Amino acid sequence: TTIIYYPTYCRLDGFISGIFVALIQNHYYKFWHRIISYGNTLLAIGIVFLTCFIIIVANRGSFLFATIGFPGVSISFAIIIIAALSNNSLLSRYNIPFCNGLALWSYAIYLLQKPVSVLCAGYFSSIGLNNNAYSIIFINFLIQVLAGYIMFYLLESKFMLIRNKVLNYLT
Repeated sequence: TTIIYYPTYCRLDGFISGIFVALIQNHYYKFWHRIISYGNTLLAIGIVFLTCFIIIVANRGSFLFATIGFPGVSISFAIIIIAALSNNSLLSRYNIPFCNGLALWSYAIYLLQKPVSVLCAGYFSSIGLNNNAYSIIFINFLIQVLAGYIMFYLLESKFMLIRNKVLNYLT
């Protein structure tokens, strides 16, 4: 799996899923409005797909998970994101804690996800913990989110302010 999933060009499934959602939302208005009218149905489908990919391909280090599981998880999250953008979805009705923050930090989390994951896996292995245990995966995830949060506020937000000043100056 290392040979298959570590190179960036082999991890384009998440990018493509996100680009596909943005493409539909921004260029196929009628289709987009038709699709988001099924917010809760899309949410249920996304959760079912995500659960299936996690359960069916339980060995996260397998060839099957790298070739089918990761793309399936990306597609599942794309469906859930579409559901979240629907006004008649459960996700849009409730202010779910940390969702706005996660959206802001998502790019920083993406950039740091792999190196943080590798560092955590090395550390957890060195102290005798099983990196495939769900509790360790969850801790690793939390550390990735924290690292993304720190990077967003120390770097990305500063560059966004500069960008806004430059754009205001140019207009």
